Amino acid sequence: MILATAYSLVTVNAKYAKYSAPGMHTEVWQSYQLHSETRRLSDTANRVLAGEATAPELIQRLGVAKSQLAPLQHTRVFDYLPEAHAELPETLEHLDSLLQAWSSRLSWQDTSQAIQVADEMADQLPTMLGPTHDIIVSANIAVASRLDAERHDLKRTFQRLVWVLLLLGTGSLLLAAKLFRDYRHTLHLTRELGTLNQSLEERVAERTRRLEERKALLGIILDSSPSDVALLGANDQHAYYISDTLRQRASTNDSGFLESLFVDSHQYTLFMQRLATSQAFDNWEARLDPRSPYWALLSVRHLEIDSHRAWLIWSLDISERKRMEHELKQLATTDSLTGLANRRTFLRQAIKQLRRSLREANPCSVLVIDIDNFKRINDQHGHQVGDTVLQAVARRLDKHLHPRGPLGRLGGEEFAALVKDADGRAAWEIAEALRDDVECLTLQGEDGRAIPVTISIGIATHSGQDTSPQHLLVEADKALYLAKSRGRNRCETLDQSSPGPSC
Repeated sequence: MILATAYSLVTVNAKYAKYSAPGMHTEVWQSYQLHSETRRLSDTANRVLAGEATAPELIQRLGVAKSQLAPLQHTRVFDYLPEAHAELPETLEHLDSLLQAWSSRLSWQDTSQAIQVADEMADQLPTMLGPTHDIIVSANIAVASRLDAERHDLKRTFQRLVWVLLLLGTGSLLLAAKLFRDYRHTLHLTRELGTLNQSLEERVAERTRRLEERKALLGIILDSSPSDVALLGANDQHAYYISDTLRQRASTNDSGFLESLFVDSHQYTLFMQRLATSQAFDNWEARLDPRSPYWALLSVRHLEIDSHRAWLIWSLDISERKRMEHELKQLATTDSLTGLANRRTFLRQAIKQLRRSLREANPCSVLVIDIDNFKRINDQHGHQVGDTVLQAVARRLDKHLHPRGPLGRLGGEEFAALVKDADGRAAWEIAEALRDDVECLTLQGEDGRAIPVTISIGIATHSGQDTSPQHLLVEADKALYLAKSRGRNRCETLDQSSPGPSC
């Protein structure tokens, strides 16, 4: 009987694991998605050729098509086809080779290469729509055949289980007969021992009740705690239960445990006020463990233990989430190549600084800086060397301008800075010092040749009126154009009162 029961359990569990596995018989949906993605990729290629889509869109759509193709390359469902179809793996292999070849040639910034690849896609992908549709049809037939085979297998399994159940039923009847005979034999002894057992059962029942209450309490704690847990008395903070991790992070385990857990005493005060006014709350953010601070989400439930109020507190470590939020904020506000503020962040900071300068009646100037002949550097030495030049110039800009106000990269080889408390003369001196410093840069290309690096700077100073950063940028950009037209490697301003050359 034990073996029959074990066999039944193992068989049922195996069938349950097989038929409850996620992603079963999804080949039809996958083949349909592959066909649809092939069509969408062809449409995106046509849109790129028409100038309605960009290279990043084509790359993203190509990645989706590759992800839809991968599961079908490894599936065994086509083995269930009544007849072998050699063209199916050939179609998948051919489509995979096309996608891999196109993917290796595409670049996020290379629009011309994207147009060439899009032209090939527009020519070759329509011819793949018919074969991919055939894959959909074959997947339907294969899945149907596979389901039919599984139904036959399941039928045989159920037949075996029926015989096992019959065996178990027969064994159960025999066991019941034996138990009935044993029951009649022991009934007499049970009556004689009843009196003695009654007092013992009462004590056991009372003890069992207490254990069940404690077990239920522990169950509540464990079921309600996704991470670190503490159960404290509401009046004296008596510790009914504290998880080992929280004990290690607190400096004491007495009545001051909760206060010693917080990094910021003000946060602890606010937390206690919330405890006094709320029966339950979730996701209170706080920094815990003064010795090794980390961010945590605190949640609280009020309980009653032996007629005394208590707090069930659990915390979830969210330091990793906080770190990712900080990184996302950095990505959204910073130019990834130079580490300076991006255009949007610079304009936002410049608006704040300009309004403050106008409010306090302080002078303020904008510098627009452009690297001279940067396209020639890229063409002669490559984009990697061009990136090195951008980074080197950015470091010089940061050294001269960052302490004085907002600094950012507007795009390409163009930078901008808003210099607070600087009139036209002060801005000119700063710009000239910066220009001289950049001219002293010593950079070499991959061939060992020296790369001369110079910059041109346009300067604009607000007149004390309500001038926007955009207006100052336009004025500075005009001055920059003037510097370019007058030979580069110079500073220019449109202000006639400037100490340097002007228009």
